[in-house]
Amino acid sequence: MFVDTPAEIATAWTNFIRVDDPIDAAAERLLASLRLGGKGHWAVASTELAKADRKNPDVRIQARKRQIAGPLGLDPDAIPFLRGTGEGQYFFLKPGPAATVPAENNAAVVIHLCLLAGLLHRTAYGANALRAQAIGPHVYLGARSFTTKQGQTGIEAFELGIRIRHNEIQATLSARVMQVAAGEMVSGTVADDEHDAGFLLSNISPTRLQKWDARKSRPLDITFDNASLRRSRLFLLNRITELFCAILQESGVRYQRTKFSPSRTIALPRLSLAQIAHPDHAVLIVNNTGARLVDRDRQRIIEALRFDGLQFRGIDFYRAGMPATNADWTQLVDARTALLVLNPANAPFGSVRIQGDPCSRPWEAYHGLTTAILGQDDVDSYTWAKYVHLYRRDKPRYPVLQGLDCSVEHDTVVLPDVPAKKLYELRRCALELGIKCNFAQGKVALPTQCELEGEFTLIHTDAVTLQLGSLKGEKLLMAAIVKVRAGNGEIQIVHREFHSELGLGDLQALTRQYPCLQNGIRADHFFVVDDANQVFLQRISGALAPKILLNAKYGSIEQALDEMARNEGLLPSGVFSRGADWALLPFYVSPGKAAGRKWRDTAYIEDRGVFLRYFVPSLLPAEVAMGFSNLHDLMVFHNPTPVANGSGCVPVESGLLGQNVVKLYLATLTSGILRLEETSKASLLEKLASLGGMDT
Repeated sequence: MFVDTPAEIATAWTNFIRVDDPIDAAAERLLASLRLGGKGHWAVASTELAKADRKNPDVRIQARKRQIAGPLGLDPDAIPFLRGTGEGQYFFLKPGPAATVPAENNAAVVIHLCLLAGLLHRTAYGANALRAQAIGPHVYLGARSFTTKQGQTGIEAFELGIRIRHNEIQATLSARVMQVAAGEMVSGTVADDEHDAGFLLSNISPTRLQKWDARKSRPLDITFDNASLRRSRLFLLNRITELFCAILQESGVRYQRTKFSPSRTIALPRLSLAQIAHPDHAVLIVNNTGARLVDRDRQRIIEALRFDGLQFRGIDFYRAGMPATNADWTQLVDARTALLVLNPANAPFGSVRIQGDPCSRPWEAYHGLTTAILGQDDVDSYTWAKYVHLYRRDKPRYPVLQGLDCSVEHDTVVLPDVPAKKLYELRRCALELGIKCNFAQGKVALPTQCELEGEFTLIHTDAVTLQLGSLKGEKLLMAAIVKVRAGNGEIQIVHREFHSELGLGDLQALTRQYPCLQNGIRADHFFVVDDANQVFLQRISGALAPKILLNAKYGSIEQALDEMARNEGLLPSGVFSRGADWALLPFYVSPGKAAGRKWRDTAYIEDRGVFLRYFVPSLLPAEVAMGFSNLHDLMVFHNPTPVANGSGCVPVESGLLGQNVVKLYLATLTSGILRLEETSKASLLEKLASLGGMDT
């Protein structure tokens, strides 16, 4: 299943730095090397905010910074604060007679604070310099603007995070968004200066920096345009990682910047549309918008659903496309019929309505229906259908439901006036229906040549905090469990169960059966359990996912850009070359003709012992629409000393490529299934697990 990579394969810098000293010794050296204006030492201290200050800690922390900095003539924002694990707990640096470490002796906290202090003390404003702004316990780097579909302007700032695991330091940048109105941001002010340095934030709560929906264009993560590259997340991650390396070096800490150096590739072809192209269902399209659907648009909907080659048993309209007048259609789901429900879009929300009011999500409705606070007449018919057939899950068969929010103008459903190829949302619906039909049929084909056999359990967990009325703050804990059997070239789904609202007793019982849960339900977590030997796989996701930043043949991002500019790597159009001669961002851009044209058809794997790092090339060329989503880590855990709460689970430290859970996961990477006309970083197993829950 795995073969060696070519000898000439590129290596790439990542946003990880490996510390070669013992982690405690590294913390002591970093702390000892810090100075206050050339004299004195920093000491690590901690504080606990009063409960009343915890919802908006920034004001209290800023006041504490001014109290510390004032007598020393320092900028208060140069004093780093870091949230601890306890309620209202924060660590910070303050003047001390000697470099001291708190009683907790938490080396990771000390390293984190010292790196933040080094960054904040070195901050310089300029076109190519890092610009850092500290607000309470948060540090922001850089900003960029975007425009919504409604023509509103937003500013997106990057919040710096530092993670330490496996003796590696990882810098992360998470986007935080605010609105611009009348020349000012709702949560800050825009800075105008000759260097276009970026932005200034006022003293605000980070909870106000919420992401917006309905963006007209995605802000840049990766770009090769000279005019915007130095404001991209690619550039900032390179610079912050380089700065942290310099701080470690000056402190006498032994380190190595981590490379991605793959040694293996996957020999099996990816799962493709051919594996799901023949569902045993007919599609019935329900016009639930309350508006007219013209003949031309009915035909265009059918063309879009058929565009990618999915061969449903038939495609038809409920009531010939006339608006549904009641909820009778919710009873039409059966073992051979898949429903595509066209719902009215309630901008800026979706189609969900509770007691006549639009709502951005359905969880409050599901919980209200479960507890009899709400009845069928209190929610829209599509939410009722999902509750009856999926959330309540009291029927043995799996119902195939797919919704699509549609624009309505003048009592008429409005589709974009584009060819079927560009009706992407409808094409995406066809793929979703194909996957769900295969799930309902109970089997999915494996790639050819895959001879893997075994029984596995797929688990998807989710945690939702309710936001409306008297339910506000209450948490819903959910777990979907799907048991599968691999063999004879396919995955058979042998059992599925959904626990919609878990109590403490339910969770403890599930943990005894599946120790990977460890008596806790976390949002959007996924596990694959090998039932034969009780090991389980987990993919590291979210902000912790590693990033490929730069070809390792360059010492720094500025060196790379300067070298390209001097040697005709900067094209007359103002764009840096993406050609193989430069390979600024290897694995995202073509490795050249020598490597052949099939390099995008595999995945590249680096065996790091305790974890596997793998990269899935995009089918599309690297461009501004791409993000850092293709490099990921897999870990496998076992339970050598079983404990009731699952706390005995520890990582398997070697031989991961020989584990069946790893083989099954990597054998089920997809192309054109989970992402339209594109590869996916995740396995189809993750989709199957989520379908066991409320993935609709």
